[in-house]
Amino acid sequence: MTVSSLDETLARGRAAAETLMVDTCVVKRRTGQTLDPATDALVASFDTVYDGKCRVKSAARLTHDQVVGEQNLSLNRFEVDLPFGTADVVKVDDVVNVTASADTWVVDRDLVVLAVDYSGTVTKRKLIVEDHA
Repeated sequence: MTVSSLDETLARGRAAAETLMVDTCVVKRRTGQTLDPATDALVASFDTVYDGKCRVKSAARLTHDQVVGEQNLSLNRFEVDLPFGTADVVKVDDVVNVTASADTWVVDRDLVVLAVDYSGTVTKRKLIVEDHA
């Protein structure tokens, strides 16, 4: 396969992957914290690093239980696909907030980025995220 035909194949694959991105999300990065004068509580502050289409799907095989204090929590993991061009945008520990999805259970959940897959020959940017709610 020549470089030109590989580029054409990847472009078609990336366009096809984006047709499945029917959800939307915002990816935020924590920039610090401020004091809320009304409650005297520290509140995290964030910058938006991505706002647009995505595909959210359950990664049920990655669900695991964790004990926090005396409480058992089930931490659900998901895969979030973003367009390929978002390679340098998202980082581990960023927060994905799903703003629209046919699966309303994931809407308005903050999902913490655990891993970002990188490769020059992929059709999408895949994130592994975890629901800490």
